[in-house]
Amino acid sequence: MTPDNRKVAVFGGNGFVGVRVLERLAGKGIDCICISRTGEVPVHLRKSEPSWVDTVDWVKGDASRPDVSLLGQAGVVITLVGSPPVPTFTKEAKKQQVFMNGDTNVGAIEGAALAGVKRVVLLGAYMPKLLQTSRFGYYVGKQKAFEAARQFALLSAEHSAVVLRPTAIYGTRYTAKGRPIALDPLMGPVAKIQLSLPRFVRNRLPKTLVSVDQVATVLANAAISPPQNNEPFTIIENEQILTGHH
Repeated sequence: MTPDNRKVAVFGGNGFVGVRVLERLAGKGIDCICISRTGEVPVHLRKSEPSWVDTVDWVKGDASRPDVSLLGQAGVVITLVGSPPVPTFTKEAKKQQVFMNGDTNVGAIEGAALAGVKRVVLLGAYMPKLLQTSRFGYYVGKQKAFEAARQFALLSAEHSAVVLRPTAIYGTRYTAKGRPIALDPLMGPVAKIQLSLPRFVRNRLPKTLVSVDQVATVLANAAISPPQNNEPFTIIENEQILTGHH
């Protein structure tokens, strides 16, 4: 259960990863609040109507300016807000990348602190050294969110934060209109080939792709499990997500 048996608030819970996280938490009997820009159940879930959907509170909200009173109902906040890691060629485009991947998550984390929440879980991203540059808005944003989570964990002995840093995530995405976009046929076989290689070989190649189900399972478990070894700040890297050891 959550640290104080209250709800789990999930920013971006109606997205690619978020829906799977909510499904896992609801399956464990955890009360959840999904906070998103629309506040609506995703179209593809309306079509299939899985039973767990009705157990979630679907609420409209802005991660960059969260409703602190709403977060006060939660014992844990999971923040999954972000945009794809595309290159930017203008200052405005870079600013938007930093906002979507950084400022939104920072707002959610700071809102959690103001609401008295004691644990946050952040979906970050693994970044190769080539992209670790201030010119890449996606990286700058992710670093801002990472630092906000680290600072949250330092607030008191009761606070803790978990950050996942996966590489590219594959699975079936859905458009706003509910149309499926399957990434598995291409990325799934690549991941299987990568996993079949000896670890010493994999360590010299690009990071192994991870499935959305693997990421969602680790996120959900991070929200409801006590900190590992009583560490207030935990980073779960790509290999740990793949193996489930963290």
